[in-house]
Amino acid sequence: ELNCSLCLIPLWENAKLNKAIIQTDILDQVSSQLINKVDSIIGEHVVNREASYVYKHNSHNKFIDSRNNIINNIIKTLKNISNKYLSTPPPTIGHPDDICNYHIVYYQVNKNLSNEEISKTVLSSKQSQYGYGTMIHKLNTLLDIQRLKSIHPDGLIKLFIGASYSLRCLENSPAFTPGKNQKASSKAMGLQNQGYDCIQIKDSNEYNYWHSGTLIPLMVVHVNVHQTCGICMDRFTKSQGFLCSNNHFICWENCFEAYVQSAKQPNAIGRSVNISGDLICTQCSDRYDLSVVAKGGPANCFDTLLDLKLFITTNKVINETEKAAEERFQKELKRLEKLSQDEKYLEIIKTEIIENILVLKCPRCRTAFYDFDGCFALTCSNNICQAAFCAYCLVDCGNDAHSHVYNCPENRSSNVHGTIESFHDHHKQRKKKLVTDRIQREKPDCQQKLKVMLKKDLSDLGIRLQ
Repeated sequence: ELNCSLCLIPLWENAKLNKAIIQTDILDQVSSQLINKVDSIIGEHVVNREASYVYKHNSHNKFIDSRNNIINNIIKTLKNISNKYLSTPPPTIGHPDDICNYHIVYYQVNKNLSNEEISKTVLSSKQSQYGYGTMIHKLNTLLDIQRLKSIHPDGLIKLFIGASYSLRCLENSPAFTPGKNQKASSKAMGLQNQGYDCIQIKDSNEYNYWHSGTLIPLMVVHVNVHQTCGICMDRFTKSQGFLCSNNHFICWENCFEAYVQSAKQPNAIGRSVNISGDLICTQCSDRYDLSVVAKGGPANCFDTLLDLKLFITTNKVINETEKAAEERFQKELKRLEKLSQDEKYLEIIKTEIIENILVLKCPRCRTAFYDFDGCFALTCSNNICQAAFCAYCLVDCGNDAHSHVYNCPENRSSNVHGTIESFHDHHKQRKKKLVTDRIQREKPDCQQKLKVMLKKDLSDLGIRLQ
């Protein structure tokens, strides 16, 4: 590093390329190294190179312009402001230190455009929240391409591949302004005055290159991105398996089906199935989306996973219900333990009234019932019991209650049938009388306390005591 800008400026001036005297073999070497960088990332997945710009007549000029535009910005910075921003001499063209300054960039082509139209679309500068420049994605790893979705029937992804020369990049930056306006351009200009030539968009692999001509077209390719199954390690197309959000792939053919079958084992919960009944990735905690399995996976796997989710969800609800009931019981038990003897006695009477009077039950097995279908000759819903009893007085009538219902003292219609309204009206009055009679058997001070304790239960049934 050098501390004197006067010393740096001549070095950067000499680093600029002269189109008249530049040796083409050096530029061919740069081109070759950039193509090697591309091939090292996606080479084995390229099925067709539709265009290769680097061998066109004007390709060398593009390389020269790209590099010189950035160097001119460096020289401008050194001349206008303190060298606190820049203290590094220029790299030698073609040297590894120089090649690493080229960003390999890509653009997914989703329209039917000619290669010239693609270049024009990609290379055009536009106003953005990051200033005026060319917005494009940087190719770092194969994962960048694997995340793309193909719109072509054959599953191929069409890509414009280019290279952009950059010596000073502002990394992981938020937007300068909420909108695309002049303030963003002013901010970008200030950063260029500090020697920056591009900016990385925050939390993404997208970049904005401010200087025109710094992006060089390399090629247009069709890519078939194969996925490696994390279990069998064989290679498949993306449609031949499931790719989780963390880019872990499992093939449908054998591995996914076997994994689904293992999820049916009793010890699978927490290991391959989460508590919500979702099958989780073999390599992370991401869940396998049932809608994706339904569209592309084996049919039997979808049915199995659906049944598994229903089973686990049902058990979860049952367990939660039982837990809640146990908590209520323990809470009530603690409350009762704090009561005095008199208060405990009143609680017993209250419970007796609710269980024996307010809740309608079969007179033989004590199974509660709520339904009424119009006939006052009832049969217990308990298959073991099946007692016949009267819906008016709730007397056990053996095997048939019809004759009793006709002659029941509480039946004022002399008919075995009736409406649901008449059923409820009858039991509302009957419960009121029975509750009153039961309360009156207690001491006067206890009677009033019982009425207060039963007020809500009686009010829910539309019963009001005197």
